[in-house]
Amino acid sequence: MTAQSLGYNNNRIAISADGNNQPDNHPEAKWPRADPDDWAGTPAALAIIAKLGLQDKLVHFSYNNFIAATAHTTETNYMADGVNGAIERWNFDSTRFFDVPENNNAAIDHLANEIKKSTAKDPLYFVHMGPSEFFYRAVEKIVDDGNKEALGNVYVISHSGYNDNHLRRNAHHTMKETIALSGNLIKYKKIKDQNACEDPSKLWCSNTDFSPYHWMRDHSDPDIKWLFSRTQFHPQNKGADISDAGMVWYLLLGDEDGNPKKLEKFIGNGISPLPKCDDAKFVGIKDFEISQVDSFVKPYKYHSRNAVAIDAVTHKNKFGATQKIFEGNSGTYDITLTTLTEEDGESTYRLKVNDVLIGEFQNPANSPDMAPYSKTFENVSVKTGDVIQIESNTHSNGKIPEGDAYAFARGRWRSISFKCASNCNVEEKDGLLVFEAERFDLKGAWKLGKDTERASGGAYIYFDGDNSYPKVNMNNVISFTFKITNPGAYTIKWTMRQPKGHRGTDKGNDIWIYLSENIGYAKDLQLNHFEKYYGRSDDSFTLNGVAEIHSAGHGWLTGNFPEAGEYTLNIGGRSHGLQIDRFVFFKNMTIDEAQNHIDSISETLNCGIQKSLPAE
Repeated sequence: MTAQSLGYNNNRIAISADGNNQPDNHPEAKWPRADPDDWAGTPAALAIIAKLGLQDKLVHFSYNNFIAATAHTTETNYMADGVNGAIERWNFDSTRFFDVPENNNAAIDHLANEIKKSTAKDPLYFVHMGPSEFFYRAVEKIVDDGNKEALGNVYVISHSGYNDNHLRRNAHHTMKETIALSGNLIKYKKIKDQNACEDPSKLWCSNTDFSPYHWMRDHSDPDIKWLFSRTQFHPQNKGADISDAGMVWYLLLGDEDGNPKKLEKFIGNGISPLPKCDDAKFVGIKDFEISQVDSFVKPYKYHSRNAVAIDAVTHKNKFGATQKIFEGNSGTYDITLTTLTEEDGESTYRLKVNDVLIGEFQNPANSPDMAPYSKTFENVSVKTGDVIQIESNTHSNGKIPEGDAYAFARGRWRSISFKCASNCNVEEKDGLLVFEAERFDLKGAWKLGKDTERASGGAYIYFDGDNSYPKVNMNNVISFTFKITNPGAYTIKWTMRQPKGHRGTDKGNDIWIYLSENIGYAKDLQLNHFEKYYGRSDDSFTLNGVAEIHSAGHGWLTGNFPEAGEYTLNIGGRSHGLQIDRFVFFKNMTIDEAQNHIDSISETLNCGIQKSLPAE
């Protein structure tokens, strides 16, 4: 890239957009919904970032950012659909994305933390795609926390008077007030309005004329075809508007006059996703170059022990350090460092990535001499080009005499391995299997919801599509694979809830369900295809679940698992609004006994659960 704007040089990017579709009927709300242009503009902006391979530079993205607006429960969350689709297609880090009404405090805190990091060498570029109140609250937090100086290294790009000045509530604030709160430290740039809807040849909006975007529709890359599909949901058929993407275009390409034709040339044959993480292992004496690291002593290669070590004769109680540029694929890894225990001391080891401490540990005492010892640091984000630094020290435990003193351990270590972090396994134990519904790989009209008071883990999934009673829509089928260790017949239940207004009725209460390999049974009938599965609830998530078999009536659903191994549960959307918290499989116990067991189980959100949910 040679034509970036505002001094941008592969720096961090933060974006906040509106796009709310859930009605906001508060008397101070001027419009009940947001402008739907972000439904298409957001995926287009993310496509531009992905085309340039800058996914790791996008450190924050918040959407549906109307402060005080309600979460999506009855209307399709088009913004979430677009965001999650881009994450999946182009390998963005989903933990950096926040659906604001689900937890606006978490989203604001996350942006504030990114602002705090800002320095002259590491500025933050903020693309302003929604009303200013969200940004104002993050700035307010920075000021209150005493980090005001960081705001002088924040660049804001806007193009819209609406975004700068719209007050969703009377007590909200404009961009001008936000800049004033910063002590006028924030660097603000308003580029020309990116719409020009009356002229399809200019800028990024052509209203109901979709012809400038037909190249997306006809593209050979299915992900680009998907971009065109995101323009099709505007209620007035004015989806040919991706104007907010023009700000990202300006920042990254230095062009204030972008348009779909330029975007077509820019996208070319399509977007190649970033390579996914790949396991790797590096041996110290083979793969690390031994060189001097500032403020550390220089280790050496101890070939007879196949280890990197420190000269303890010369350097007592000193730390040495060894570095390597990570040449593997960017990703999230479980990193294991293998050391050697030493009878004369218990050395301390530190792992750093780009000079950030990941973890520290000490070799165990009273271990056999020169025995391998491994320590794993889980869920560490590592990018191609990061500097991996391993530090260790010489140490004496005063147990091995040496002359008139004692011998020292030499901080020996052998290797470091990177294993792609994966979802932790879900296994049945003692005839009981419980897993969060968030574990399903959501697609189609399945969405992630939040209820910190009633849902286990604070989250649940819900079906946001149309009722699908006559047959299964395979576009809305999701699956999850689990492990059975004790074979046998298991009763299958769920904890579910109907949407508000339908609780206790026959609406919003069922799914299609199928156990792969035809191992599902109801009323002694083997189920070799999807069948209806339903329940009823009050305001809580209720343990229940009954299968309804065509021409055979109602019966409890059973999974007959013939042997230990992995099995797959498939569910399809059937009724709009249904909410599912957990699935429960049990054998040799009553449903009341199962209820007592699951009341004491709380599966944590960081264990393979969908990461698009903002943390508390």
